[in-house]
Amino acid sequence: MRVTLVEELESLRDEWPAVFENDPTATPFASFEWQSAWCRHWAEGGTPWMLAVRDGERLVGLAPFLLRTRGGLRYLTGLGVGVGNYWDIIAAPDDRERVVTEVAAALGRRTSEWDALFMDKLPEESTTMAALRGAGLRLGNTTQLTSPRIELPTSFDDYLAGVSSKRRREIRRSLQKLDAGELTIHEVNGPEELRVAIERWQALKVQWWTSRGLPLDPEHSSRRFLDFTVDALTAMVPRGLAAVWELRRGEEIVSINIGLTDELAYYGWLFGFDSRFEDLRPGHMLIAYGIRWSVEQGLRYYDFMLGAESYKYHYAPRDRAVLTVTVGSHRLRSRATVGLSRARRAALPEGMRIPVFGR
Repeated sequence: MRVTLVEELESLRDEWPAVFENDPTATPFASFEWQSAWCRHWAEGGTPWMLAVRDGERLVGLAPFLLRTRGGLRYLTGLGVGVGNYWDIIAAPDDRERVVTEVAAALGRRTSEWDALFMDKLPEESTTMAALRGAGLRLGNTTQLTSPRIELPTSFDDYLAGVSSKRRREIRRSLQKLDAGELTIHEVNGPEELRVAIERWQALKVQWWTSRGLPLDPEHSSRRFLDFTVDALTAMVPRGLAAVWELRRGEEIVSINIGLTDELAYYGWLFGFDSRFEDLRPGHMLIAYGIRWSVEQGLRYYDFMLGAESYKYHYAPRDRAVLTVTVGSHRLRSRATVGLSRARRAALPEGMRIPVFGR
């Protein structure tokens, strides 16, 4: 195997999907569709810095990073993170061990080209951290984030049997109006329909939060986030990597749910609710529907993604750790960069202690 540096994402357009599809652990955040849209909207001031691993001429692995410079210091972050919840090296199971080893070795050989690597949103079961240590790189500032998910059985009844009797009644009650036809789920398709639905999602999100005087992530109300989401989902929905659902009562839209999906899991991402229909509890209804839909699709997980919000635990998920780690080398510049990151991180409130340069 050989590793080459690729700085033009579009040059991998034809090869990336095959590598992604051969990796059962790769989430939709690792797809070419997500990554290319992310670069168009979030990579300003940076350069794609992707380590491509080939066996002969065949692409067998990818480590997609972005290289930025700030204050003369150069740092790498994973492509697609920030708005994306997971990141890891992409490789098929049979190639994974060697690909990860080769990527770690290449990072070690190229330490003159970067000063710090902020490995953000790495699943706890990943072997990437061990490979980086094995390559002689320095790991520190590790933060563990919570990402609950439900391991799904083969039937919805079996899932319900695994939750408390109180929760079982609540979940069944959440689905009653759907099953009776009083409300319906409309699956959104087509570029224009998706654009309209996503614009409506953002308007509902802003209206719901501001009407309650709650702090809203300012990025979610930005034009950039809207344009990115339209761009990404227009490419992902036709490939089965995302699903947009409108919950309707007659012709009225009660709420909009945006999720990502693959052959392994459904990933609950964005919700928007019309406050006029609060009494219908649309959030719980859509989660219950999403769990049942995921079981019917034969998926293994319903993934709530990052955050330990209390509502998630109504559905009996299991916690999974996602790691954020700062990687450096023996070089003086690297030690200075990592040290500065540590100092700035320590100055943040406890709940915000993530790598400053990497966000």
